[in-house]
Amino acid sequence: TNAENFRISHDSKKVFFIRENKIWKTKITSESSEEIATLPFSPKYLALSPDGLKIAFITDDQEYSGVYYFDMHNIELVAVTRQTKDVGAVGFRNNHQLIFSQPGEQGGLQSFDLETKKLTKLVEGDIYNKGNSVFNKDQSRIYYLVTED
Repeated sequence: TNAENFRISHDSKKVFFIRENKIWKTKITSESSEEIATLPFSPKYLALSPDGLKIAFITDDQEYSGVYYFDMHNIELVAVTRQTKDVGAVGFRNNHQLIFSQPGEQGGLQSFDLETKKLTKLVEGDIYNKGNSVFNKDQSRIYYLVTED
């Protein structure tokens, strides 16, 4: 598992990670892992909501390419957007707002409200950041953590 494919919960008690097309959870104090979900594609670039109840990710698997999140409370996979082009960094701004980037002239920084299911373009233009987005404490700034190949 590489750095893009695991996340530590905000309370530092659990680790969430991807193995093939499955999402797993391990308690820090335990050596056993629990499977959370089996997906029809291979996810990457995990992001964990602040309350730890949702995991967002992207996939570039041809049939499913896009942004998704898995709601661990309702045991539900939700497609945020299905794209044939690349989708970049994904992250939670708070418990109900997911942010992701897209390349190209029609791209930009997008926001998805998990409650209303409304997609809003925050910034127009060719914004494409692979990796994970992280917000500062007051959520006024976004940073991207990127690993170089």
